[in-house]
Amino acid sequence: MSASDVTLEALDRRHSTPGVKVGDVLNEVYVHVPADDVVVVNSPDGRDKLTLQPNSVTFFQYTETREIVSIAAGDVEDDDTYGFFSHVTARGGIVLTAPLDPNFTVSVGVTDIKVAATSGSVLATTLVAGESSANSSETVRATTSAIGRIDTVTATQPIQYSVVGGQTTADVSLAIDQERADRGEASAEYNLGVRYDRGRGVPQDYAAALHWYQLAAAAGLAAAQNNIGFLYDLGHGVPQDYAAALHWHQLAADQGLAAAQNNIGFLYEYGHGVPRDYAAALHWHELAAAQGLAAGQNNIGFLYEYGHGVPQDYAAALRWYQLAAAQGLAAAQNNIGALYDHGRGVPQDYAAALHWYQLSAAQGFPAAQASIGNLYYYGHGVPQDYAAALHWYQLSAAGGDAPAQNNLGALYASGRGVPQDYATALHWYQLSAAAGDDAAQASIGNLYYAGHGVTQDYAAALHWYQLAATGGYAPAQDAIGNLYEYGHGVPKDLTVALHWYQLAAAQGDADALAAVQRLQR
Repeated sequence: MSASDVTLEALDRRHSTPGVKVGDVLNEVYVHVPADDVVVVNSPDGRDKLTLQPNSVTFFQYTETREIVSIAAGDVEDDDTYGFFSHVTARGGIVLTAPLDPNFTVSVGVTDIKVAATSGSVLATTLVAGESSANSSETVRATTSAIGRIDTVTATQPIQYSVVGGQTTADVSLAIDQERADRGEASAEYNLGVRYDRGRGVPQDYAAALHWYQLAAAAGLAAAQNNIGFLYDLGHGVPQDYAAALHWHQLAADQGLAAAQNNIGFLYEYGHGVPRDYAAALHWHELAAAQGLAAGQNNIGFLYEYGHGVPQDYAAALRWYQLAAAQGLAAAQNNIGALYDHGRGVPQDYAAALHWYQLSAAQGFPAAQASIGNLYYYGHGVPQDYAAALHWYQLSAAGGDAPAQNNLGALYASGRGVPQDYATALHWYQLSAAAGDDAAQASIGNLYYAGHGVTQDYAAALHWYQLAATGGYAPAQDAIGNLYEYGHGVPKDLTVALHWYQLAAAQGDADALAAVQRLQR
């Protein structure tokens, strides 16, 4: 069903009763849908869900706490009863009239009523609720017994969204968010920002996301401030600006938002907009981790694994990764898998590595999918299976993982698990190389060097090898040495060749080490 088929009506009802001041009592939204539809509707915050059946009406309740009743301070008698909704009877019974089409059955939910009293008062609150049918009303009785003085009586009153038919979940919740945002509610403004940021129920539109985030951020909503920082961090809808990102993350972090603290740590860890400072990175990650943020815990583990700002300590890395993995963080599960895969701080255990990789891959984490592919490619802990490796590389490559794209290229170039196809290999190498993968850049160089799927071109090969060598990739450095040693595409120059071989040999490249020994004889 399209949005154009839906009638959306918002009603604000205000009531007053002698002796009782009533504020915004009810905010109802009716959505009319054909009788042959069945729809699931979510609350704006995603916590509640209702399934709407054909020819039925259910109150969709999104609870917000607000003071809707105030009673003037004074002495009260035992068993006094006060009304909270549409009107009050004289001494007993609060009547909530169901304002819906009489042809439908209505189910009404009522929230707790809270009574506050001065010190020394003894209070008891009783709430009675039932169900109402066509043309009837819901009677709710709240009885307070007190000794002393009652200052205020408040109720947690739901904003009740009545859905009379069907409509897609996204459309209903979008309409709710829009209606609330138009009233200036920061949480709804933030929700709309997230929708446009991620293309949920609306076309992805970073400019619109920024607009709604800014409105929510102006109201002091930390999550919105943090997400504006993300937009600047990634250059989504705005020029990439790490200084601006830091500014917005800092505003949110000052309010104690763990995600923002972690993001500031990330900026320091990678030197984005600030000098790289692992000690500062650790400080901010620790603040986030202290609040239980899994990403912060995982990032501390990463610092220990690689010895960034702290002594390298695989055992400490494992402890932090485990804390994050216990919360289901896919990146941490993958990192634990890598420790077992390579025997870092734990005995090498491919079965354990596969277990952790699978937990991560089940959440769609591309790096874990690629790592499972590697286990099958090399036969580590599983029978060697190029077809299985291909499957996992494809899943990972679809998620944009550059190493997996390179590995796919290698399978097609070698004809392992697939028919040999240099054109397809070049396609995958190029995707990976565009993301800066050194191995893929060198692999493209190899195709041009050998003339596989392309015209043999030593100059082109040198270009790609140099790109990879700039990143310190030893096989590319060795390949450049080979070009100069034999004069392929460049003047023969053994001195330059030796230089490149030595760079690669210093990283342990066996072919380069043999070439150094050969040239130095």
